[in-house]
Amino acid sequence: MAPILGIWASQISGHLWAPTGAYDSIATATGTGSSNTITFSSIPQTYTHLQIRIFAKGANTGNGVGTGSAMVFNGDTTTTNYWRHSINGFATGVSANNGNDNAFWDIIGSASGLSDMYAVNVIDILDYTNTSKTKVIRNLLGEDTNGNGSRLGPLSGLWNNTSAITSITLQSGAGNFLTPTHIALYGIKGN
Repeated sequence: MAPILGIWASQISGHLWAPTGAYDSIATATGTGSSNTITFSSIPQTYTHLQIRIFAKGANTGNGVGTGSAMVFNGDTTTTNYWRHSINGFATGVSANNGNDNAFWDIIGSASGLSDMYAVNVIDILDYTNTSKTKVIRNLLGEDTNGNGSRLGPLSGLWNNTSAITSITLQSGAGNFLTPTHIALYGIKGN
């Protein structure tokens, strides 16, 4: 039976398909300590949604969390074109906030006691090629600042623009991206 399975397997290699909703890796980036921005450009327009997975730390030792982190679509740095809402669960309680800015993700700085701690984010950018609607993002983020409070929460955001997204720049609010920061961009097929 094994030889038959091997023949079948060899016949379908190259003809494999991914089911609706499958993820394809588009690009990855790693921190080197020399830049506080990472840009994904020339994003293929062949998917329904995008997902960014982030495991990140910044070089700034002055703060535990990366306030001032931003996500820029197509080079649009006009913060009034962006809106966000978040609910934050901290070790000490719950808070909610909103803002007219593009702080759609978070990063941990390398403050004292945070040497092995990174922020994680899973960000979905919905209908990124649809030119009939503004762009919506959702993010599930988490971080533990080792005594300064941990944070877990959902975040939603809006880019008030109907252009298809062709580039995404992540700006660190906690200094240059340190190694082993790892950021991966995926395309999501289907609905």
